[in-house]
Amino acid sequence: MQITTFVPAYGPVTGAAHALYVIGGTPVLTLDGERKADGLASGDRIISRDSGMTVLRSHCMGAMSVAPIHIKAGALGPNRPETDVTVLPESCILLRDWRATELTGLSAALVPAERLVDGKNIVQGAEAEVTVYELGFERPHVIYVAGLEVGPLAGAPGTTED
Repeated sequence: MQITTFVPAYGPVTGAAHALYVIGGTPVLTLDGERKADGLASGDRIISRDSGMTVLRSHCMGAMSVAPIHIKAGALGPNRPETDVTVLPESCILLRDWRATELTGLSAALVPAERLVDGKNIVQGAEAEVTVYELGFERPHVIYVAGLEVGPLAGAPGTTED
């Protein structure tokens, strides 16, 4: 994955230490309901699994060359995700079912989307340039993205890797 540029989407970057990355057009659950990542702004209140609500500290966009992961609606259980969604390969999805146990030996784990590819309901697309939004927070969070619980990118503390 190659980041070609990141620029503030709305207002100045606040230098948040912890960020999540969401492909443009993806719905994110906020206190005001679902909103596309493109329409978020610093100061928006995002619903998180770990703290209920958290404030979005920074919101930047950039272009990445990546082979994204396409997840069909319901591929990970009822309404998981709610609709077909495309995520970055390194996007970590919180699993709390047999998949977590099978992949990690744990009852719950943040697992990179690329490890969930099954060739049918979860597939890796061709390399392409995509618009990505960096959502910056004061600390790591698991947020709701299209009905999925999404945490820090693979390699961040608390995530699993190959």
